[in-house]
Amino acid sequence: MSVALPTATTPAYGTTSCVVSKTSGVVAGDVNLFVIGCKGTSNSSGGTVATPSGLVLQGSILRQGGWSGTIAPDDGNTSLYAFTRDIVGGEPSTYTFVGSTMNVMWGYSARLTKTLDLWDYGISTGARSTAGTDGGSWTASGTTNPDVDNGDCFLGIFCSPSNASDGLNWTSETLTIPGVTNAAATELAEPNTNLGNALGGVILGRLTSTGPSSGNPTMTGTTVKGIKQRGAVMFIRIRDLETPDNGGDMMQFFGPMHNDDELARRRSGLWAPKERELIVCKAA
Repeated sequence: MSVALPTATTPAYGTTSCVVSKTSGVVAGDVNLFVIGCKGTSNSSGGTVATPSGLVLQGSILRQGGWSGTIAPDDGNTSLYAFTRDIVGGEPSTYTFVGSTMNVMWGYSARLTKTLDLWDYGISTGARSTAGTDGGSWTASGTTNPDVDNGDCFLGIFCSPSNASDGLNWTSETLTIPGVTNAAATELAEPNTNLGNALGGVILGRLTSTGPSSGNPTMTGTTVKGIKQRGAVMFIRIRDLETPDNGGDMMQFFGPMHNDDELARRRSGLWAPKERELIVCKAA
């Protein structure tokens, strides 16, 4: 199994809604991943995002960062959402993500490619709720193990309530998880906008060659505005799988069917009373 690391793309921005383009180059069999970072008008409610038609919500974490009181520039609890779209052809060129009681949003789009048949995801979420130091080191962790293994693509995402005026807020980033050999993390995007009360963040990615993971993931970095870097964190594990088979055996039952329960048991292979004939055919 092997999932390619997404290439870096430029985020989109908005206030009460955000229009994000389909990633260039996606073809049938790919997945288009969309990540939305946002900050609402209140630290305690709202700031939610509706799922656009055709997308599947893979995970979310709402209003994290430990902020209280009235939201102001460069502070306030943030949220993260991850959506996917299986590409089959005929998809729209853009998707509009609509917020409820929203102040500011950013949207990131990535093309995911695979070598096998099916997609599988693991999500771990967390938060950074304490202030750091400007120009100092920063770290945040997920609260669960997303089951990372050899050949997976692994992303770490942080949504910051603060932007950087020079657009270069993060350096020396790492993305680690126990049980998986450390490797360099690639920065895929640094969302950065002064719309509304400002919003920023960082998106990291790496491929894995060992596993399975045995603990919770962590992302680190050095940041310009460390004292403001409190908000939601999300880790996404992306894996491709072979289509399951039953060893090549096909089962067919013959005989009258009496009720829905019996039919369901036949289909599951659990029903074979003495009076019925069971034929097992080996697939070529």
